[in-house]
Amino acid sequence: MLSHPQNMCQRCLPVLLFLIVSSEPRGILSVYDTVHYDVNVSMHTYGKGKYCSGSLQLNGTQNSEVNCTVVDLVLDAYLPNFAKTDESDLPVVLYIHGGSYTHGGRTDGAPFCNYFASRGWAAFSIDYRLCGGEKGLVCHQFGNSPDGWGIPTGAPKYGSFFGAPAVWMYPAVRDAKAAVRWLRANAENFGISADHITTNGGSAGAVSSIALGVTNEDDYKTEISPAEDPTLTSTNLEQSSHVATTLSQWGGDYGVVYVTSLAPGASNKTRYSTANPPMAMYHGDQDGVININQTRSIQHAYASTGVPLTMHVLVGCGHGADNCNVTAASCSGCPPNQTQFDSMHAFIVKHQHLTVRH
Repeated sequence: MLSHPQNMCQRCLPVLLFLIVSSEPRGILSVYDTVHYDVNVSMHTYGKGKYCSGSLQLNGTQNSEVNCTVVDLVLDAYLPNFAKTDESDLPVVLYIHGGSYTHGGRTDGAPFCNYFASRGWAAFSIDYRLCGGEKGLVCHQFGNSPDGWGIPTGAPKYGSFFGAPAVWMYPAVRDAKAAVRWLRANAENFGISADHITTNGGSAGAVSSIALGVTNEDDYKTEISPAEDPTLTSTNLEQSSHVATTLSQWGGDYGVVYVTSLAPGASNKTRYSTANPPMAMYHGDQDGVININQTRSIQHAYASTGVPLTMHVLVGCGHGADNCNVTAASCSGCPPNQTQFDSMHAFIVKHQHLTVRH
């Protein structure tokens, strides 16, 4: 004899509750290889930073602190527009714009972010403190970078970008790390996976992206204490800035070289290890701003660790080679013709073990 439907539901309820309580850990949503979603864009504040004026010194001499101003650090979030359940989280890409640490902005990352968000990633593009930026003060050393941060003695020179001293680079990398910590702190709010964060950038942004992947947790964080710069406490210090994969478009390892040369007690201590994330690099062999030898030095360092690194040589291309495709001549096993974004898509999917839907 069949039970009454109401009785059946009552009998099923304990089982349903058990299934909910006993569910598997949250997984990662599938991504797509073509455009699948509309994208919603919104602005958020990921912390605060300090701009301080004074005379720029490259020899480590500090001047008196003058006119420090606290500003918001902001980013744009590009999120796929769909009805998301609580069962899976989105993988993440974070874009860091270029501009020699003197210009550029978060909207420069719109093409990259729209590409990935429309295929199922949560994408973010950051602003960070610039030399000659909105306030025009971060070019100066006092309060923006640690004592002694200039251009390291004997540091290698690879192209004209070398002219940017570490006092410009320090706040930029520090802010990028703060953005990753903010993503981790807000992972539940956005429905994103902190274990599936990829960083990318072009030129100066790529330098920061590489530094995020390679440098230690305390690098670009503890050299200036919260007592010296209270804005640091707004940047989710309890969170990690670790990322799962790293991308670089015509970048270099200045951020790694500088911290190992200038940070107290860090001299000659390599940051390359088996803990580094898999990395894909894209670099024109005619680049006169950041010479491709900068990228080859990273390739050599990674070879000693055994961590996967794919080097894409953009044949005949210079700096800012956004329109240069990956070809069979770019690397061993490269496809005949593939956009850089499509190549990055494949790299992230492979190394983060994501499922792709067509």
